[in-house]
Amino acid sequence: GKTSDIFKMFLRVRCLNKDQFELFESEERFLWVEGPAGSGKTLLILGKIIHIVLNRPPHERILIILPRYRDSEAAKRHSNLLKDISEDITFAEIEYDYRKLDSDISEAHDWLSLQLDESCARIVLLKLATCLVIDKINSVITKYFNHVFVDDFQQLCDGAAHDITEYPSCAHKNFVSKGLLPIVKNSANNRTSLWILNDDAQSWSVRIAKLQDVSPQYSFFIDSVEELRLNFVKSGNSKQLTVNLRNSFEIASTLSIIRQHCEGMNFAGTLPVSWPQQEVGHYLRGNKPVIYVLQSSETSQWREILSQEFEVLRSGPHSQLKNRSIAVVVGADDNHMVDIMDDARYVTEIYNTEDDKITVCAAGDSVSAEWPCVIAIYRYWSTTVTLPDNRASRIGFSDAISTLYLTLSRATVYCCAILFNYEPDICQYTDNLLKELKSRTEICKIIER
Repeated sequence: GKTSDIFKMFLRVRCLNKDQFELFESEERFLWVEGPAGSGKTLLILGKIIHIVLNRPPHERILIILPRYRDSEAAKRHSNLLKDISEDITFAEIEYDYRKLDSDISEAHDWLSLQLDESCARIVLLKLATCLVIDKINSVITKYFNHVFVDDFQQLCDGAAHDITEYPSCAHKNFVSKGLLPIVKNSANNRTSLWILNDDAQSWSVRIAKLQDVSPQYSFFIDSVEELRLNFVKSGNSKQLTVNLRNSFEIASTLSIIRQHCEGMNFAGTLPVSWPQQEVGHYLRGNKPVIYVLQSSETSQWREILSQEFEVLRSGPHSQLKNRSIAVVVGADDNHMVDIMDDARYVTEIYNTEDDKITVCAAGDSVSAEWPCVIAIYRYWSTTVTLPDNRASRIGFSDAISTLYLTLSRATVYCCAILFNYEPDICQYTDNLLKELKSRTEICKIIER
């Protein structure tokens, strides 16, 4: 592999694979990078950002957009890295969440515009907790920033889906149609570059939108996303990363199988996709992922398993493991998310100390390979949809596969998933995935109760 001194000095990475190095050296103004969890997309843009600020004129400014990161450990690592590049390179951080601002949504939008307008830092990290913005956001971006990088674009889409459900009248003022798409469409009238990093397998919103009857407001957003993507594809500026470089062999292999099943969920052509295949990048062996499949919806059952997993992680070879190296990542529908997270926090309190706590967060508020050890809790839910082509009357749908992929990818060394309230024979795709994983005893373990 090849590398740059930047990766060795700032990111402690000795070498890049061929695809990563070619993307790092790319001088394309617009670039869409598609790749699975752990393929090094974030590493790539961090290296590129550092390269720009160290080698380009000082008037060139950078905006990094991190959707739905809030106070995650990943956002803290980004901040700590970028603010310490050099004493003469200024850094600022802005968190946009209109729910935290004591104002209505339109005033919150004006606040964001003002923050971007007044910031003079060379690097600005925008933690985009919510994705509805103002009409003039694009003019602010292109006026003050020469380079824009969007990491985990699929989380921006999921965040927008949630926001549009809450504020349907503001659907046309989303960050894609008002912030990003005009940069590309009006490229002759601005000098801003745009790099987008994405992994559709970690997203739930677009697939559900294509399967269910959605409001015209949300359809507008989906059309904007597709238009943005096509601008990159048609110009030949869509690239792929495929090799998993950060998880153990067992986790990477399990994720590859889940990803294949997730890609196959096209429901008679309602969502044709062609994703980069996830390839295992190395053979560092670790513990097998464990997936508990519980048909019961009782909280006591999964809480008992959660406690058992904590005891395992705190004994034997794991006895030196810090609580901050462990996370409980929760996936559920809106009706159950708060209760499940509260129950999970109740269990973790037994093990937490003042200075060392186990993280409990929603799946959407985390990033790939964020913790050494992850315990995922997912409450199975399903719905029935009518296919748009009418060739099949009704079919069961569950987001269990995409959520398993999302949550298991958060671990680097050990992961466990507790899938409860499971109903077999509802979603054929979920059933087929669990059947294959059960047969792959060399890489994972399925426990049914």
